[in-house]
Amino acid sequence: MKFKVMLSVVCIMGLFILSACSNENVHYEGASLRIAVIGDIPDIHSEKVYFNQVTLETLRDDSKKMSKQFDGVLITPSMFEEASNDSLIAVYQDLEIPIVFFDSEKRHLPFLNDGITYETADSAALENDAHTTVYMPHLNQNSEDVWYFYLNNDKNVNSLYKEIFEKVAAL
Repeated sequence: MKFKVMLSVVCIMGLFILSACSNENVHYEGASLRIAVIGDIPDIHSEKVYFNQVTLETLRDDSKKMSKQFDGVLITPSMFEEASNDSLIAVYQDLEIPIVFFDSEKRHLPFLNDGITYETADSAALENDAHTTVYMPHLNQNSEDVWYFYLNNDKNVNSLYKEIFEKVAAL
């Protein structure tokens, strides 16, 4: 009898562990997207979103090719400091696809302004409670467009990803 109880407990714990390790499903139903990721690939799954990890060097060396191969670029927190190097400002401005600064409390500003890095940017002055920023250079003639995405109590991260993917697809 004890064996059966122990076996049941072990099986239930195994199911919890497996479910905790599995990717979260994002129910994005738009056009298929190819997203270049600089940093950590999101631990999510969507049948229509494909992630490819790339380096900042790859982006710097061939931004025109990247603009043709991918629908967007996602930069994650593990790369924010390196991605805020002034030498990348022109690269970001030359891209023809949206850039997603995922979970950037300092928005897109440290990445597109000379003389500041993600670390040195004044977080108090830049915070607007946005979780993620989507930046699109030159969508309209001689301008840039920015969209902010918020993560609040009634929205989970999967809903946030869905909104971001919908915006990338629309651009």
